[in-house]
Amino acid sequence: MSPGERLLRPVPSDSYGSARTRTTLRSGRRSPGRFRTGRGVRNCSEHSAYVRSHRPLAWLFPHRQGGLMAAEEPGVEPQDREAIEAYEGAQAAFTEKLNLLHISGGSPSYATVASASVRPRLTTTGLNEMLTGKRLPSLEALLEFVRIVTTPSSLDKPAAEKFRADPGLVEEWRGHWQDVKLAQRRAQWASRRRQTTGRQTHDDTAPPVALPVEPDPNGSAAPSQDGSPADPPAGSGTPPQEPEAPVHGPEGQAQTQAGSPAADPAGGSGAAAPSDPPAPAQGSAEPERFGRGRPSWLTRRLIVVTALVSASALIGGGAWWYVEDGKGKDAAKHAHERQLEEQERKAHCGTGNPALTTTPDGCAGITDGSDGPGIFGPGLEPALTVLDAENTATEKTGGYVTVALMGPLTQGPGSLTGDRAVHQIEGALIAVRKANEGNAYPRIRLVLANMGSDETHWPGVVDQLKKMTGTPGAPGTPGPLVAVTGMGLSQQESIDAARALSAASVPMVGDVITADGFDTTGSIDAGARIEGLVRVAPNSSAQLQAIGQELRKRPELKTAALVSAPTTPAGTPDFYSNSIEKAAQNPATGLLPYLQAGGISFNFDVRGGAAQTSLGTISKNLCGKVTPDVVIYAGRATFLPTFLEKLHQRQCRTTPITVVTGSDAATLDRKLPALNDPEAPITILYVPLADPGQLGDKTNPDHSLYQEFADDFGRDHHGQRFDPGHLASGWAVMAHDSLVTATLAIRNAVDPPQKPPTVYAVRAQLYLFATTNVIEGAGGIFRIDPQTGNRISTHTPQVVRLGPPSP
Repeated sequence: MSPGERLLRPVPSDSYGSARTRTTLRSGRRSPGRFRTGRGVRNCSEHSAYVRSHRPLAWLFPHRQGGLMAAEEPGVEPQDREAIEAYEGAQAAFTEKLNLLHISGGSPSYATVASASVRPRLTTTGLNEMLTGKRLPSLEALLEFVRIVTTPSSLDKPAAEKFRADPGLVEEWRGHWQDVKLAQRRAQWASRRRQTTGRQTHDDTAPPVALPVEPDPNGSAAPSQDGSPADPPAGSGTPPQEPEAPVHGPEGQAQTQAGSPAADPAGGSGAAAPSDPPAPAQGSAEPERFGRGRPSWLTRRLIVVTALVSASALIGGGAWWYVEDGKGKDAAKHAHERQLEEQERKAHCGTGNPALTTTPDGCAGITDGSDGPGIFGPGLEPALTVLDAENTATEKTGGYVTVALMGPLTQGPGSLTGDRAVHQIEGALIAVRKANEGNAYPRIRLVLANMGSDETHWPGVVDQLKKMTGTPGAPGTPGPLVAVTGMGLSQQESIDAARALSAASVPMVGDVITADGFDTTGSIDAGARIEGLVRVAPNSSAQLQAIGQELRKRPELKTAALVSAPTTPAGTPDFYSNSIEKAAQNPATGLLPYLQAGGISFNFDVRGGAAQTSLGTISKNLCGKVTPDVVIYAGRATFLPTFLEKLHQRQCRTTPITVVTGSDAATLDRKLPALNDPEAPITILYVPLADPGQLGDKTNPDHSLYQEFADDFGRDHHGQRFDPGHLASGWAVMAHDSLVTATLAIRNAVDPPQKPPTVYAVRAQLYLFATTNVIEGAGGIFRIDPQTGNRISTHTPQVVRLGPPSP
């Protein structure tokens, strides 16, 4: 650098963000946007060019540029900024669509919407935050809002509470929510990364601290705040001493050269130095070497050596700091990644499986058993251990397809299954193991699809299942999903799930669904047909028709009362209960004359503990002028023990009474006091899905099929044994026969050989089980009605009687 140049020396300022834009000029004046420069460097743009050519260490410290940083926010990667902006845009668009929906529904007040909500209960505060975009609502709250604003205003309150939004509209809003939720999650990750790196960047870009310089003992002024020595006091007449090299930050600043004294940053006299040094006094030996304008050769060399040593130390120390700082950033990055990974695992039931979701009631989603035996609760640990072992062996073969068992597989506050899901899965595993024996092709890989204890998580499960089917219209690669069994209970969530799978052409085989119309016809709720849905359980009408024939053998029974529970604990229609009620009123079952003679009917609500008190009052009402001989109980077996106990306590309890109900009664404890008191005789009549006593009896033409299944059930399965008592509910048999039906359809659809079939080919085969093409299940030989998808049994269903011995 030429002797006449002055070094750039920016100083801190609060007038332009964090950049140092105020400078001290030789004249002592300060102004934003101007810098203390050498010749010809006067403003911001020229300063930038000057710096690019005068910062030889900038390549070593690219992240420590201080006031020379770019305008972008430090520590924020472009992709993180884009993720945050994408979420803000998605949230804004989502809020606008919500408001349009609200307006199209008549723009009801927040209080009106909140009062009309059922599950979950909405609040005016939450609605305000939802419609102003302050917060993304939960999926359940969103769908409840959609249901309410699309409910026809002509409906009364009870009908409005039962109203269900159009499935297509529900799917559309579910998709909108999922898109915004994904954008939100990405933005959250980006925000966390920004916070982590931003703190480090803040430290990196902090203004350099100048080291203090001791005041000269001969009276020279103390250095300024930026590390430069101050000019001597005006008029002192004292020549300045050789200044020490000021220490600066990593901007590449060097010492002030002799002959170019720094200006006083505090605004001293600011008198300019004369352009020429003063004339030496007479008699002076070497005026040009010791004068004010030029240091001696020794001093100049000491300055150069000092600068080189300082630069070497700066480079060495900076390089060490750069390496250590890089290590620190890597450690912080890895810690942040571990934190995100842990959060992801918590969101997916403690696993790395994105098809599983942690819910308040436990874990929902899809597993093949490899995620651990305890993810669906301790009761299913033996079954999931067997599932993992079976699938591990199957996947080694390469020639296999996937079948899902879908249903409410865990227990919770809204559960209607109890522990029967355990029996169901165990029965399915027996069918899978049997199907994979020998050289059969293709082998079956079973996955469990849990919709949650109340089935409210069916949408996410169905979305995952549809993705597992492979390319539609083309043969899948080894392992594609080609069928779904189980299908849940006879309630609205199961119907919605079935229609969604049907739209994707996925074949379905129901195991324990019995409600009339929950079949291919879709007549259960006057909705569209459910193509591809067949079932192996006898429907409600078939069950009550068999009971009607039994009642005609007892002429002393003349009158009947109807007791029904029309909704589930979740507040949705319970089609199992409703189907029993409608079947009882159907003349074809033979029960209508009893109801007409009695003229008594009661509904009870199962939500919020209302069943306990309601059933007690109903039982008292059955003792009156007309005391019915029969009660047709159109409700779930979950509440049946309570009803029986209340009947046992009623005032007219010595009068015999017969309770007619559906197949759910198979779960009743036969040792209940109410069923074993001759002084208060109560009899239960029902048709089971699969009763071990009936099926194992030698009078059953198909008893050998059941016996083979029961023997397999009791054997060792990969080190696990299933409890034979689990056969009593009938769910194990139904799940087994459902898997057998799906397996036969899959193997009948294989063409050409050794090539997995498509979902279309499998679905077509489900409707071809007729004439000699029968299904040999543990519950007997049966066919499938090609028009309805219902089971056609080769034998009449048998009625089971519980209670004290007949008189």
